[in-house]
Amino acid sequence: MSYQGGGNRRNGVAGGGLSEYAPVVDTLHSGSGSCRWCRVKGSRVRPKSWRLVVKTKVVAACLGLMGLVAAAAPAAAQDDPALISIGGGLYDQTSINPGFLFLRVSPNDKHMQAADFRGEYRFGNSLLPLIEPYAKLKPWVGAEATSDGAVYGVGGILVDIPLGPFVFTPSFGAGLYSSGSGKNLGAPIEFRSMVELGYQFENQSRFSLGYSHISNANITTTNPGSNILSVYYHVPANWLLGQLGQ
Repeated sequence: MSYQGGGNRRNGVAGGGLSEYAPVVDTLHSGSGSCRWCRVKGSRVRPKSWRLVVKTKVVAACLGLMGLVAAAAPAAAQDDPALISIGGGLYDQTSINPGFLFLRVSPNDKHMQAADFRGEYRFGNSLLPLIEPYAKLKPWVGAEATSDGAVYGVGGILVDIPLGPFVFTPSFGAGLYSSGSGKNLGAPIEFRSMVELGYQFENQSRFSLGYSHISNANITTTNPGSNILSVYYHVPANWLLGQLGQ
């Protein structure tokens, strides 16, 4: 295989850097069909060096794209209004029961379906400003009761993730539970995990569907768990506070 070129081997290329010359490589390769070395005006350049240049450019392009996305995001986000949330649903339902991870309920315990009622206060201020253009981490407190006399006082954190006019809200909480004449969940301390998808109206009220799981995370040997389907309507707290102030 022959190459054209010559020049100063000591300096690598004659008269300066690689930008002054273009590589001239024969198109006819013998042997394995690949060229192990490419001569550029007397210097040898490994193919790996060219791949490194390409990778560097790709990384630079990705970083530039990330910068454009960050620049397009809102520079600062205002606090949302606090919400008063009223919900109702079916406690210990069996229609949707995935049976894995934190949604698992014991197959050995009898289901005791009941009507479920909820009232919650969801704060408007975000606890983690760094993620505000894309999501908001907020505290919440609430109370829950069933038609079987179970009562649950609970509080925790949630994450509001805007998706156009929709809001996806995973949440987690812990509180004190009394079963009444309903299902015994095994401990006075119970944990609630929930995923929720809602539609936010222009007046910032919201309608949503929620799926939640309550259990004691195996802090006792009895941990049957319960899955609940819920419907929520959320209204800005200043609506009611404004009416009370009149």
